[in-house]
Amino acid sequence: MDTRVKEAMMRRAFPVLVLMAGIVLMVALLTLTGCGHSDRHRVVAVTFAPQADVAQALGEGHYEVVTLIKPSTNPETYDPSMSEMTALQQAGLYMSLGTPGFEQATLPRLMENFPDLQVVNVAGSIAAVEGTHGNGEGDPHLWSSVRNMQAIASSMVDAIAVYDPDNASDYKERGAVLQTRLQALDDTLANILAPVRGGSFVVIHPSLSYFARDYGLNQFSLEREGKEPTARQMQERLDSAAAARPLLMIAEPAHNPDQAWTVARQLGIDTIQVQLNGTDWAEQLTRLARRLATAKASQTSGK
Repeated sequence: MDTRVKEAMMRRAFPVLVLMAGIVLMVALLTLTGCGHSDRHRVVAVTFAPQADVAQALGEGHYEVVTLIKPSTNPETYDPSMSEMTALQQAGLYMSLGTPGFEQATLPRLMENFPDLQVVNVAGSIAAVEGTHGNGEGDPHLWSSVRNMQAIASSMVDAIAVYDPDNASDYKERGAVLQTRLQALDDTLANILAPVRGGSFVVIHPSLSYFARDYGLNQFSLEREGKEPTARQMQERLDSAAAARPLLMIAEPAHNPDQAWTVARQLGIDTIQVQLNGTDWAEQLTRLARRLATAKASQTSGK
């Protein structure tokens, strides 16, 4: 065979050989990392950063925590990377929230690919706020409520204690301390927001339904049932929001914050940007509550 023909064939085959070698290496790595039960037993996986905050408070010194969805990521459109799936391979327990989008689409595949992975829904006791995200789905942004986080923390204690019974007493003791802390946070927010009760705020995406429910507030969302408004719908919704004399526009990094600032200018209200799906979710909620209270005081005084 002509030398040039051989060289051309090799050039065409080389990328395929590299890809095949990479696949073989990935499979080998996944197999090796999943072999030892003791390694898997030291890693617990969660979907969202607020869950990681709870998991770390409960299990410090007993296990590491893997978080799949990073702050500022939209969980309804998120698709895990290979590196994140590889990290999940290290876990022996995965605590989900059973939310639409990523979890509902991915959990069956995870359970099929990782048959030894224990999967527990730790949000099963929460009554969802319906009618906000379309397709009959409840609001998946459970971490906007301290009361939801209390229920999630309680279920996480139970799940981890079953998974690692040798340290169950530690988890239960730490869980009790955490519940006290969360109750104090809820009491603080309720006190701050007491004068704001009945007030309104505006969002692009309806991610604060539980926060509004807990403290008697009204959430005006420009998106409805997972759909962006038409120009006519946008004007109608802005008119409705303006009639309610909203206190603030609340912007989030994952949901078109630039549009939020534009809408706030149209409505003549201030904007606060918050990122509630991070490990500092409690501080973010407190900051939000204080800004709402300040806005309410200014509105009442006519400023």
